[in-house]
Amino acid sequence: LGLLLLIIFYPVLFGSKALFLIDITSLDQGLTTYVVNFIKNGELPLFTPDILSGNPLLGVYPPLYYPPMLLFLILPFHLAFCLLVILHLFLAGLGVYLTGIHWKLSKAGSLYGALIYSLNGYMMESQNMYQWLFAFCWIPFIFLYTEKTIDNKNFKNFFFLTLFSALQLATGRMDFFYFTQMFLWIWIIWRLVNIYKFNDQSETSKGNIQDLFKITGLLVLSIILAILLLSVEILPLLDYLKITDRSGGALIEDALGSSLNPFQLLQLIFNNLFGDIFYNRYISTLIFGINPTLFYNLYIGLPAFLIII
Repeated sequence: LGLLLLIIFYPVLFGSKALFLIDITSLDQGLTTYVVNFIKNGELPLFTPDILSGNPLLGVYPPLYYPPMLLFLILPFHLAFCLLVILHLFLAGLGVYLTGIHWKLSKAGSLYGALIYSLNGYMMESQNMYQWLFAFCWIPFIFLYTEKTIDNKNFKNFFFLTLFSALQLATGRMDFFYFTQMFLWIWIIWRLVNIYKFNDQSETSKGNIQDLFKITGLLVLSIILAILLLSVEILPLLDYLKITDRSGGALIEDALGSSLNPFQLLQLIFNNLFGDIFYNRYISTLIFGINPTLFYNLYIGLPAFLIII
């Protein structure tokens, strides 16, 4: 997996190529460099008067409390960003591989899962919004150490579950943390129902109930500790969310504009089926009713599709 990533990113690491020309260059590079200069001058970047009529920084963007962001303090933006992308794509695949091994899948099957998760179109495109990529990479580890905590209720598993939950929160994507937890608890309930068998009035039933409460308590405590650790970032973010124009949700017209019919889903695998929608977006939207931005985000690609089969 590491070798594949080095081959894919070789032109960026050792050549003159850049990863993207959208949010990365128009927003991330400038704002990250701006915040790094604050920190290098010994200042905590709480607020800037230089954007519009003033703009908050702490708890908004970029994720100041995410440990890998330290790379930006010691390396040029281009190199630090590229290394972070490679690192997180590798970690994403590693997490899936280790989870597969824990589930007693074959090494080959675990590796296929790692390749699909790490190198699919959505993950590769998420470099453009690097907080997404950071948040995605910790999902397999959160599931893995939830499994390990259920199987073996020791401090080590509890510690790593809390750590990986906190790291996902530190990326600044509370929405991704929320959805991870939502699906995680569906998984936890299914796992616990399958593990414990209850017989009324029996000693086994009483022991199972006590064990169940202990596991549930550990998992809930892990989430609470992760949130408390990142409260310095979460509380300002919640405060800002109340005054943003996005707090009201999307209009129904906007939501319907991103809907796909089953035939259009083929575009997610064969990206030139209706022509090059990325460069002829207005024409493709008029003729085929396709939202090109959505395809740009959800593109799977034929190689990943064949591996899945």
